[in-house]
Amino acid sequence: MGLGKNIKLAVTGLHHRFGRHKVLQGVELTMQAGECLVLFGDNGSGKSTLAKALLRTIPIHRGEISYFFDSTGDGKPTSRSYFEQGEVVRISPSSHRTLIRGSGYHQSRWNSIGSLNQPLVSEILSGRNIEQFTWFHVGPTRTDETVYQQRRDEAVQLLGIEYLLDRKVTHLSNGETRKVLIAQALMQGPKLLILDDPFSGLDNQTRQTIKTAVDELFAQGEMRILLITARMDEIPDGITHVLRVADCEISEMGPRQKILDHGLLAHLDDQSLVTGDDLKLNLAASGSEIPPNRRILVEMKDVRVTYGDVQVLQNINWQMNSGENWA
Repeated sequence: MGLGKNIKLAVTGLHHRFGRHKVLQGVELTMQAGECLVLFGDNGSGKSTLAKALLRTIPIHRGEISYFFDSTGDGKPTSRSYFEQGEVVRISPSSHRTLIRGSGYHQSRWNSIGSLNQPLVSEILSGRNIEQFTWFHVGPTRTDETVYQQRRDEAVQLLGIEYLLDRKVTHLSNGETRKVLIAQALMQGPKLLILDDPFSGLDNQTRQTIKTAVDELFAQGEMRILLITARMDEIPDGITHVLRVADCEISEMGPRQKILDHGLLAHLDDQSLVTGDDLKLNLAASGSEIPPNRRILVEMKDVRVTYGDVQVLQNINWQMNSGENWA
């Protein structure tokens, strides 16, 4: 594996086991300056485990990970086997739980509406919070607060979350929380940003906002981005290269369109084609009649939900009866 002048990350012969099970085996990859990668594969293929290995939150049983975040006087990258705090940052759906817990606030959203101790988004997006200062800590942050402020302003504008700054973090929706987490990550000025399943559980508008933000970050060229997903339609336009993971190994890697086109054709070859008549027949055969003595299992009448002044649901009317299956 040749290491070019613009190498930023190199993984060589990486192996990781969970008990007797192989989770990663023989992983080889490089990330060059100017590349924005997607790690693509089915659930359980080992994608998130590789992200944790890059973040050094799991042990590496064999192999080597080298970070090329430094350069010599002649501009050539130099290798090191570690990274400083904030140089590699990972955002995943599980990060939602750490947003509040990491700031010392443990209340559940639905039990804490009246609490005065909930932090504001503006407090979460601060240098003191990022450097995990306690309320009793005295002294300046390691990075000047004005730098954090500038990064925050840029991230807030990029993600369109100015309106959230004065909102309690426990009053945020899933999509709003994901945007705040990404803003918090960007404030750290990472050399490598890992977005692990960043679109999970989000509405279409929020997905598009994050896709646009990823493309903009890539265009700026100041950080490398590794996106992890199991769905082709979630790959932003700015992604340049794809690494396909299967059975705990990288099965394919190369330019985006070449890998995606090959994967789509292979997927079509493996599927039997279903005609419109077949579909109608299958739907008719799978239907189940509701018994005449059906009973109501769940009933909602004019349901409304608010968090403080924020209206989340309104005028919800719905009924679920025995013998019914809803999506």
